[in-house]
Amino acid sequence: SHATIGLVAASSTIPAGGVIGLVGGASSASTDVAAIIANPANFYFAAGTPVWFYCHLNAATAANDLIIAGLTSANATAAVTNGIYFSKSAGSANVDFVVKKTTATTQTTVATMTDGGNIELGFYYNGKDGIDVFVNEVKVYQQTTLTYLPTAVALAPGVAMKLSATSPTTAALYSDFILAAQGRSF
Repeated sequence: SHATIGLVAASSTIPAGGVIGLVGGASSASTDVAAIIANPANFYFAAGTPVWFYCHLNAATAANDLIIAGLTSANATAAVTNGIYFSKSAGSANVDFVVKKTTATTQTTVATMTDGGNIELGFYYNGKDGIDVFVNEVKVYQQTTLTYLPTAVALAPGVAMKLSATSPTTAALYSDFILAAQGRSF
């Protein structure tokens, strides 16, 4: 990819202390994907096992690029086949919540990003019958239709940005943290 991934300097919209940037470059193309995903994928959704995901994002231009953040089977191409994640389409600032095992259940517009604005997105699977969705530490939605819960699929936490066709060189997505945790039975 022509996009770069690395630590960035603090600014008026980016806090100091380890913020990672996914940024388009002069030779970027609209097919470029900048992605950070844990390896190996070792999160599994199962009955009785709660799972948490929480992340911070800041997009320089909210509507520019496709963004995916969550637990996914792969996001290196920004085409998720399985996972529970937040998705923002190129050309829109609206963030959707997706539960997908080959087929998806999507809750549209759980949040709206703003240019240079900080947003925190998270979810909690209770291990039984629901997923609570949080935006900036406020519960905004509960997903109780779990028909397409990605059970028996290895997932990994991560974030990806696919550059927009209109202005790939101005793509910039920043993340202060990505947290994922899973309950265990020993």
